[in-house]
Amino acid sequence: MRKMMRFRSFSVFASLIFFSIWSILVVAEERTLSLVEAIQILKKENPQIRGMKQNAKKEAALVKSQYAPPDPMISYQELDRGNNTKYWGVSQKVEFPSSYLARGSAQKHRARGADIKYSAMALKQRGELIYTYYEVYSLGQMIQFTEANRNAIREVARVAERKYTSGDASQTDSMRAHVEQTSLEAEIRLLQQKKTTALSRLKELLNISQNVSLELSDLDLKSPPLPEFEQSLEGSFDLQIAREVYLEADDKKYEARLEFMPDFQVRYQRQFSGLPEDSYILMLEASVPLWFWGPTGKAQAAQYEQNQKQAELLATKNKIDRERYTLVENLKTQSELLEIYENALIPQAQTSYSATSSSYKASKASFLDLLERERFLLGVQIKSYAVLIDYVRLLTQYELIIGREVIDVESLQGNL
Repeated sequence: MRKMMRFRSFSVFASLIFFSIWSILVVAEERTLSLVEAIQILKKENPQIRGMKQNAKKEAALVKSQYAPPDPMISYQELDRGNNTKYWGVSQKVEFPSSYLARGSAQKHRARGADIKYSAMALKQRGELIYTYYEVYSLGQMIQFTEANRNAIREVARVAERKYTSGDASQTDSMRAHVEQTSLEAEIRLLQQKKTTALSRLKELLNISQNVSLELSDLDLKSPPLPEFEQSLEGSFDLQIAREVYLEADDKKYEARLEFMPDFQVRYQRQFSGLPEDSYILMLEASVPLWFWGPTGKAQAAQYEQNQKQAELLATKNKIDRERYTLVENLKTQSELLEIYENALIPQAQTSYSATSSSYKASKASFLDLLERERFLLGVQIKSYAVLIDYVRLLTQYELIIGREVIDVESLQGNL
């Protein structure tokens, strides 16, 4: 009997330990993030940003290698002309000095381009995170509004049933209310599916396992203010990259022209055994560009490549100018739409729905009128957050166009 009690006590103790550990592990797998915290994690953990940073370091490390001549050659020679003489020697090939300068300059432009790409990737991923975070937040708000409307319709269904029981209304109103509830349930499921997809994309950006339960912090997200628009395109990452590519092509053209210049080779040999004693050989060689059509073809190809990069630079500038103009106009429109929804449509829809709901309960309005007001209210509430998502997306695209941050995330979050 005592053994049985001891066994049961041990089992209970073991179960408590197991559930305690399980609870700790579950809590460890749950994460709640604010937008500011998410951006801090993004800078450290995002694989694409880290990859571009390493690529920029690689290109910068290659600059000094372009100034180095090839390795020298060490030789051993044995000369037998009656007297056996042995020599050790060393030789060094050197290209025309300007070739090293041209290659080094080209690599510098390539390294600058890689560094600009890293900055562009960091800003792009930051914008993608902000947009995705706002999408998750907005979908959560849409779900809350839809659930609130579903509960309101559920209450209306009860009123309709009481009216039907008392003979003040037909059973049609009650049936329509139940159909509307089912429709809202389906809408909630679709919104939850979209939120799950957006959360999955957020985890990917933050390099967080998909098995981790991630939720947004209990903070209200404000709409980012409309920035002061810039006319200059000099900060554009795409324009800077295209300019570095053009300058690299210009250096390569200069390097190709140096193919007509001679390369040199210096050789020194010293006797270390045999006769004559203390003899040495010093040799200086220079290449002669006799087969001129080879360097000519390379120089022409380099010129054509430079012309191509120059045309691409101009095309990039025109493209960015067009995108900036379009984004500015679209941002102004979306900002105006947000104000219309927040200050006019939503308050009006709420007032209209409340008035019609009271009238329906007092049998002064039809159920169809109430249903129409309910659908209109839900529609403007959801549409306002859809406009907010589009507005934030356009802002992040505008950041990439001008090459700097315009969304101050620390000023956007406040208590609900």
